[in-house]
Amino acid sequence: REAALAERRAKEKQDREGMEQKIASMMAEMHNKLAAHEAAVVAREQAREQAQKDKEAKDKEEQKRKADAAKAATEARKAAAMKKKEEEEAAAEAARRREEDERDVEAAAA
Repeated sequence: REAALAERRAKEKQDREGMEQKIASMMAEMHNKLAAHEAAVVAREQAREQAQKDKEAKDKEEQKRKADAAKAATEARKAAAMKKKEEEEAAAEAARRREEDERDVEAAAA
């Protein structure tokens, strides 16, 4: 009877240890799954942040390009206006000289 009792206790102890081992294994598996999920969440967040940074940099570059183009267009308009003004002044000066020359010719003829 003692031997049967000791055998039963040994079997219960073995069953309990097996169950504890099984539970520990399941907990480790769940821990690993949770860690993998958390890593995936972090990776997605980092990818989203990087995509946002890339978009902001691209938008900033586009704004700079547009600003540079607008500045260049303004400079070109200023240069064209200056050239036109210089041409008009040169034409006015030439006309004034012609009038003076005509007056000189008339004065010499008179």
